[in-house]
Order: sequence, then C-alpha cells, then structure tokens
Amino acid sequence: MTIESDGLAFSVGPSSRTNRSHLSFPARAAVCYDPTAWERTLVMVQHGVLRLTCPTGRVADFAAGSIVYLAGLSLATIGAGSSEPVTLLLLSPPPPGRAESCATSEPPTSSIDPREPAEAAKWHHSSCGHHDS
Repeated sequence: MTIESDGLAFSVGPSSRTNRSHLSFPARAAVCYDPTAWERTLVMVQHGVLRLTCPTGRVADFAAGSIVYLAGLSLATIGAGSSEPVTLLLLSPPPPGRAESCATSEPPTSSIDPREPAEAAKWHHSSCGHHDS
C-alpha cells in the first residue's frame, strides 16, 4: 500500500497519516446532516446505535460494529438512535498535499463537522426544521 490513499483503502496504524477521531452523540440526540462535513469519512459504530434519518422521515439504524460510508446519501439528520449514547470512530485520509509533519494534527472543522463533538452535542434535529411525530 502506498502512503497516498486509494479511494477508501488507507492505513490506520499508529504511524499512518490517516485522520482518526471519536464522536459521541447523547442518547436520542441528532444533528443536521451536512454532507461536506462527512466527505471521505468512514464511520465505525463503536457503541450504541447510529441513526440516519432521510428527508422523508424514514430512518436506518446501525448497531455497534457497523461500518458506514455516508457519501452520496440524502440525509436530514444523523445521531443516536436509542436510549444509549452512540460513539463513532471516524477515519479519513489526510487532505491532498498535506505536509508529512502535519499528519498527526486534527482535521479542519466546520460549524457542524462530526469531528467537533462539543458542538455536535448542542444540535438537535428540530433545528433542521424536522419535528418528532
């Protein structure tokens, strides 16, 4: 395997340049889905249930052990789908042209980026214009 990522095939060892971070959502909490914040990110559910909600209101739940790639999905919200918090491991390749010396720094974040756990926990799906039935 080369040091450059090839699609979703990338090394996750301690010396790799792969960005690794954890994100937790409190029980039944969700955030508005921003597809750009999840680009090129492989999501591994470590604990709890990950809930993805479509704009139509249809939901899909993924239990611990599931691996999800969100690119190309039309979603309204993402969050915890049970009475337990959900913990996710996020893996993504380094940005193109990233210097080798920066490989261990955290990836850049946006206002609802999944890699900003404190900010993500503040959002609830009602802020997206969706309401519980």
